[in-house]
Amino acid sequence: MKLRKIYIPLVAAVLCSCEKELDFKYDSVEPIYVIEATVSNEGTKAVITQTRDVESTADAPTVNDANVTMTGSDGSQTALTNEGNGIYTSPVKGVEGVTYTLKANIGNVTTQSTSVMPDEIKFEDSYFYRMPMLGDSLYVYKITLADDGKQPRYYYIRIMRNDKMYRWMLSDNKVANDGKIVFNCSLFANNEGDDEKEKREEWLHDGDKLDISVSLIDETAYNYFFSLSIAESNNCNPLPNFTSGVLGLFSARSIYRIPTITYNQSSIGEDPDK
Repeated sequence: MKLRKIYIPLVAAVLCSCEKELDFKYDSVEPIYVIEATVSNEGTKAVITQTRDVESTADAPTVNDANVTMTGSDGSQTALTNEGNGIYTSPVKGVEGVTYTLKANIGNVTTQSTSVMPDEIKFEDSYFYRMPMLGDSLYVYKITLADDGKQPRYYYIRIMRNDKMYRWMLSDNKVANDGKIVFNCSLFANNEGDDEKEKREEWLHDGDKLDISVSLIDETAYNYFFSLSIAESNNCNPLPNFTSGVLGLFSARSIYRIPTITYNQSSIGEDPDK
């Protein structure tokens, strides 16, 4: 059986190599419910599907008869609206420090998961720069956030290219220094001297639209994503996040979205901070 495509992250260091998409095959026999849900500063959303045969090319079957609710440690109670196509939403936004519990009743299955809403992301700056390397150039997107490193924080960065997933990465804040944490995301760029098909598909080209978001997530979500990367190479499932054998993740998160970038390679210079 197989969940939809999952994008496996590497832990960020001084230079982060963001990973491309791959198919993650769950070790399961019968169809299993999968819930991908978030509560954030933008609202609440849950998508419920089922796993499908590995050989199938069809989209994962959606679940449209669930009853989905969310409660908070602050006493809040929310019923998500069924929007169809397996999507359930609410305009309710997460509140810092509140522990949220998402509960779903699907037929005779009841499942739930909890997540703690983190504080606000303190964005400082971001830009592309060119790094000379072995007579060529590496193109890097640099993101700087304020983070004193005194309290553990966990970050998830997602890069969309032309409205499709391009890269994502995962990091804690152990690399914070001088009150800042810096992510240097190395990306493929157009190199006319390399004609390998796979590399051509990964290149960034002038005119590409990039939508980049940075999310602050809790430790539970971080551990889930990290276990997912390990599970893929060991042919097993990631750490359970929902009860009753349901797959997927419920994650409270604070999101910062960088305004859409139109890629223009000729305008990228060397890092002005160097």
